[in-house]
Amino acid sequence: MNDQPEPEEFHERDSDLMLPVEWEDRHEGPLEDPRYRMRRKSLQFYDDDVEKRFLEGYGRSTLRFRRIGVVIGIAAFAIFGLIDLVNSPDAWRVLWAVRFFLAVPILLLVLLASYWEKAEPYLGYLVSGGLIVSSLALVTLIHLSTRAAMPQHFEALLVLLPSAFAFLRLRVLETTVTSAIVIIGFMVESLLLRPLPPVQLAYMFGLLLAASVVGIGLAFMMESQARNAFVLNAGLAEASIRDPLTGLYNRRWLDVILAQLTSAFQRYGFPFSLILIDLDGFKAVNDTMGYTQGDSLLRLFSAALTARLRKADIIFRYGGDEFVILAPATQGPAATVFIDRLRDHIQSLSLREYDPSKPISFSAGVAVVDKIDESALGLFQRANRALRAAKEAGGGLTVLEEAGKVEPETQEA
Repeated sequence: MNDQPEPEEFHERDSDLMLPVEWEDRHEGPLEDPRYRMRRKSLQFYDDDVEKRFLEGYGRSTLRFRRIGVVIGIAAFAIFGLIDLVNSPDAWRVLWAVRFFLAVPILLLVLLASYWEKAEPYLGYLVSGGLIVSSLALVTLIHLSTRAAMPQHFEALLVLLPSAFAFLRLRVLETTVTSAIVIIGFMVESLLLRPLPPVQLAYMFGLLLAASVVGIGLAFMMESQARNAFVLNAGLAEASIRDPLTGLYNRRWLDVILAQLTSAFQRYGFPFSLILIDLDGFKAVNDTMGYTQGDSLLRLFSAALTARLRKADIIFRYGGDEFVILAPATQGPAATVFIDRLRDHIQSLSLREYDPSKPISFSAGVAVVDKIDESALGLFQRANRALRAAKEAGGGLTVLEEAGKVEPETQEA
């Protein structure tokens, strides 16, 4: 065995390798992952990173609706401005000032901001602000218009709140804050601009509160559906790149990550090692103990590998009893020392009803990317040649393939 000290980059974590439960905790999907659980009252994911990803995706998916909603709001203010000429001939100048010098400019700014990339993360708040200004402008119009025109403006406000909440895809937090500000603004202006009879004020307040509750309910329902769809989509995406037996990443994801690391090396010179691992005598386990025990061995072996990796390392099940580890910023000697340490722990593992006198053994081939023009396929072929050399030498070996030369590095004690 190679007795070199283990490099700091492969520092081992304290963990009980005999507990598959640890592996299950590390590989649960989004439907069981606690990071994807929501606070039901506030509709927020517990994990900040998951919440951020949802908000980014939700903002992009609702961008078109929000732009259309703002344009409709601008057009509505313009059309009702023309109606003011008929319904409020004495007060149309004041009403136009509220419409075209307050509400419309704010909505235009929100529309322009929606095309500014840096404003995307804050677009929901900007749209909420535009809706608040528009609603307060309508509240002002209610109190400045004639008695005959007041019901029309109030009805427009009642329609605006729930429909805008639904069409603009505002979140529950945004709709709640918007509703509270509009209701408070209505009550304040009712007391200052045009005091209304208590019965009429209570009636209008009740209708406005009901419209707000309907709007918040619609927003809650739509946001809940969007968040549930986000979790389901995350689960489908995760399942498409995971091996169902071991929970490790599958060959499809290996192709993607290997291409990315190869490209990073070609552009920036970031080195990495590809470690190809094959269990020794796995066919005999299946033949003598059955496929159920063979599957248990694969799961246990995957758990052991996963528990000993760095956060930067990525492990894949390539197929059958073959596994691949991609180790960024790792040269060949460090990778072989890591495999030495891993082999010590693997040999101490055993399955229930599995003969302890037959320790689990594996062979490994290591290839380090060292040529700028080397393809991902070429690197994998070199690691595969090293693995074949280890198997042909009797197994239980780690072979380093470097610059076209195959060198056995480690032999089982």
